[in-house]
Amino acid sequence: MSGYYITNLTKIDLEILVDLFKIIDLITPTKTSLQIEVIRGVVYSLLNYIGSLYVRDGNVSTIWRDIHLLFRKAVIEHAATKRTINFYADLLHVHPKYLGHIVKTRTGYTAGEWIQKQVILEAKILLQNPKFSIGEISDSLDFPNQNTFGKYFKKYAGISPKAYRVHFEKYL
Repeated sequence: MSGYYITNLTKIDLEILVDLFKIIDLITPTKTSLQIEVIRGVVYSLLNYIGSLYVRDGNVSTIWRDIHLLFRKAVIEHAATKRTINFYADLLHVHPKYLGHIVKTRTGYTAGEWIQKQVILEAKILLQNPKFSIGEISDSLDFPNQNTFGKYFKKYAGISPKAYRVHFEKYL
C-alpha cells in the first residue's frame, strides 16, 4: 500500500505534535473524573494545530473551510476578551449571519457555542492553577466581576468555579 501525506511538517511542527501526543499518553493511565476534560482539551489543541498547518500550507480548498478555520483560530486567540460573533465577523470581513451559517454547517455548533466552549476551556485551565484566585481568573477572562464569571461558568460548565477547583484538586 502506498502512502500519501496531507502536509509537510517542519521539525518544529513534528516536535509540537509529538509533545501533544506525549501529554495524552501521560494523562491517559490516570483514572479521574476530569481525565476526559483534560484529554478533550489536549485533543482540541491538537486539532487546532493541525488545522493551522492546513491553512499555512494552502491545503484548504474551499472558502468556507478557510473562513471556518480562521474563525476557530481567532476564537482561540481572542475568546478571553471578545465574545460576540460581530467581532469575529468584522475580523474576517464577512457578515455575522454568513459566518454563523458557515460555522454551523461545518461543525454542527453555532459560532456562539464555539466561543463559549473556548472561554470555558480557558477558565478550566486557569482554575487548575491554585496560584490564581477566582477573581484574578475572572479579570483575565474580561468578565465585569467575579459574580458574572461564576454565573457564566456554572451555566456552561454545570458547576461553579470554586466547586470545579475543589473537585480538580482532589485528584492531584
